[in-house]
Amino acid sequence: MFRFVVRCLGLTGLLAFAAGVIGLFAADEGWRFLSALRGEQGSLPLVSAALVLIGGAVAMLVFGFEMLAGMQKAAGRRSAVGINVVVQIALAVVLLVGLNFWSFGNYLRFDATRSKNFTIKPELASQLRQLQGETTIVVYQQHKTFGRFTDKLDKYDVAAERKVVEKIKDLVELLREFGPQFRVVVLDVEDEQYDAILSAESRRFPKLPEALAAAPENSIFFCAGDRIQRMGFHEFYQLDKSESQKRENLVLLNQGIEPFVRRVLAVEEKKPRVGVAVIHELLSTRGVENEFGMAGLRKSLEANGFEVTDILLKRWSESGPPEAAVYSYDESQLDRIEESVVGISDQLSADREVLAGTRKLRDVLKNTPLDRLNEMLRDQLRGRVFTEEDRKNNLQRQEQILAAVETEIKELEAELRKAEEERLALLGSEATVEGRRMTDIKSKFRRLLDDCDLLIIPRLTLFNLVAGDRHIPYRIYRLDSAQIAAIRDFLKAGKPVLAMFGPSNEPENARDPFGMGSGPDELEALFAELGVVFGKQTILYNAESKAFAERRSNPFGSGLTVELPPLDFENELSVGLAETQSRPNPIREAMRVTKRSVGQKLDLTLRHPRPVYFATIRSNPQSFKPEFLWTDATCWNEEKPFPRRDYTPRPEFKGEDPTKRSRDDERPGPFPVGVAIQTTIPPEWTEPKYGALKIAALTVAGHSTPGGLPATLAAESLISSDAYVSEAKESATVRIAAIGHGSLFNTADVSRPDLTPAREQLLLSTCNWLLNRDDRLVKAESEWTYPRTKLSPIQEKLWRYGMFLGLPAIFAYLGLNVLLVRRMR
Repeated sequence: MFRFVVRCLGLTGLLAFAAGVIGLFAADEGWRFLSALRGEQGSLPLVSAALVLIGGAVAMLVFGFEMLAGMQKAAGRRSAVGINVVVQIALAVVLLVGLNFWSFGNYLRFDATRSKNFTIKPELASQLRQLQGETTIVVYQQHKTFGRFTDKLDKYDVAAERKVVEKIKDLVELLREFGPQFRVVVLDVEDEQYDAILSAESRRFPKLPEALAAAPENSIFFCAGDRIQRMGFHEFYQLDKSESQKRENLVLLNQGIEPFVRRVLAVEEKKPRVGVAVIHELLSTRGVENEFGMAGLRKSLEANGFEVTDILLKRWSESGPPEAAVYSYDESQLDRIEESVVGISDQLSADREVLAGTRKLRDVLKNTPLDRLNEMLRDQLRGRVFTEEDRKNNLQRQEQILAAVETEIKELEAELRKAEEERLALLGSEATVEGRRMTDIKSKFRRLLDDCDLLIIPRLTLFNLVAGDRHIPYRIYRLDSAQIAAIRDFLKAGKPVLAMFGPSNEPENARDPFGMGSGPDELEALFAELGVVFGKQTILYNAESKAFAERRSNPFGSGLTVELPPLDFENELSVGLAETQSRPNPIREAMRVTKRSVGQKLDLTLRHPRPVYFATIRSNPQSFKPEFLWTDATCWNEEKPFPRRDYTPRPEFKGEDPTKRSRDDERPGPFPVGVAIQTTIPPEWTEPKYGALKIAALTVAGHSTPGGLPATLAAESLISSDAYVSEAKESATVRIAAIGHGSLFNTADVSRPDLTPAREQLLLSTCNWLLNRDDRLVKAESEWTYPRTKLSPIQEKLWRYGMFLGLPAIFAYLGLNVLLVRRMR
């Protein structure tokens, strides 16, 4: 009976051990035994680990008891040789189990992939080992990744999602080699346990639900403390739908292990701050949502790990032109709230006077005898008698007025309290209060720019000329010399700038009531010194020319229906650099890979852009092509893009030889509308003497030549002063991107401020490149695909018929030979 109970206990322990193992694998948490036993991975891993530990211990004890009992029995029946055999078997079993248990924590891993997909650089591995605390990696599946450019997913999108989740889990297992501080959680919106897992993780990371809600696609979140960073699935593996459809096989573009690891290391790093310099609140990222604002830009950048701040450069008034100024959005809000407080207070005072007067009149009407009222109102009554019915009607009217005034006063008092609360909250910000005290424009602008890692300067000008003359005059964007000096200092510090300047063209009869002038300002000249030249014309498409003509015959027609061709990322032209000296533009290459992911042209159009050129004025031109945005070929550049009753813009090209046309001549497309360059700042920015040397040299040459400067020296005056720098002096390297349109990242639908996926991808690629985060650009360096044997049509037929006919024939041949051998016997 005792032996039966012991053996039953052992079987029960073995069953508990098996149930615990099943529970651990079912948890799918990437568990570690000790971590699960401490309860760090939830209740299921804890219970399962306890079952494994207790059940395994009981089973081992019973097994040892049975071994001892067996040895005693063998000693009584057999010789010492039998005991020796049993001991050796027991030692072999213990050695086998012990070695296997030891090997779980002591093993070597070899990367057998050809491109070393699972090999981490030594310096990154060292940083991973030094990480303190636990890092949780949340794999969030909302089943929208590679189909983010379309609402309809196909078989390649679904297959890519499954494969990327598998690859992520493999990579997390690799990260665990550097310590137990990495933990992975899978959140699948279609999983029945989704709400329970999300609730548990939200207790660990309170900001996680908000981050999940803002995620536009399947994402990976890196969580440590109160810091959360997001990485889209496509940033790890990018679907190449074009090649997938061509090969009829899933093709993924491996973005490498390094970007993933750097996200883990950068969880607690400071987010890059992007400053957006605009001239009015309506054009900012926090203004009222409309077609002028850039709320979509803020939403996209913040969802991808950036901070965004608005800088206002003009102060507006009702009576005069806008004045140069510099203040933050909070300062602008504080000014607006204080003006609102004054206005509400004045309205309250007026309403309270009306309330007091109305109450007094009501009391007079109510308490004064009729004969006295007739005497008081004799002039107004003009012989008519004021009756009791008149008293009743007037009292009713005064009560209605009193009720309306009292309601309005309550509403105004509530508005005043809210405004006062907002004012006090803004006054509690030290930066806002200190900023209001600063009056020097350059110093204040520099102070705001010091907190920014990237500056974006949008200038929205033309909207839709076919639908009507809707534009913002370019002249109001003119900046003060102190503001331009602050931007120059920002560039001198090696910080990047994204300039988004719309066309500077204005109607011929445009009014200029404040005498602000027209054309480009000194800021465009500043970029020209760095090699970025904005064209003087507006680019119009042939389809718009037809719409202009139709609108003359039908003034009520709308140009919104004009379909514009998308921007071209396949153009191999390069203006200003020799073909042999240029590598592909990194932003353009990233967008080309994105286009391959979509499997069709990107829905990215620009209405009325301006050309943007790169002029090689520096002694050390960059090594890649500057242009990354090109228009379609069906367009032309127009100096007078505004249609009139007697004028319709149409392509009219002067000169027969296209090679002899200058950059400012009207000509057919395509045109570059976006350039990105990496250059050094001009020497005269840091040492004015170099600029003075160039001017002196050109002046002397001009005085010694009849008629002033010759054409060659006049052209030389447009180049940089590098040639006049005698000593070797390193200048700061800076990255600049310029786009010939001011509303590329605006949203047309005010009810949905989200950028389209194509525009968001272009924004992120541009910002990441400007911030020297090239590892975050989409690449196509290596690909993953299911292994398939490529056979020619003839080889495929041979293989098919060989399997169906050849294999049976071989076995028949062998069988007949066996039969012949048997008959010979």
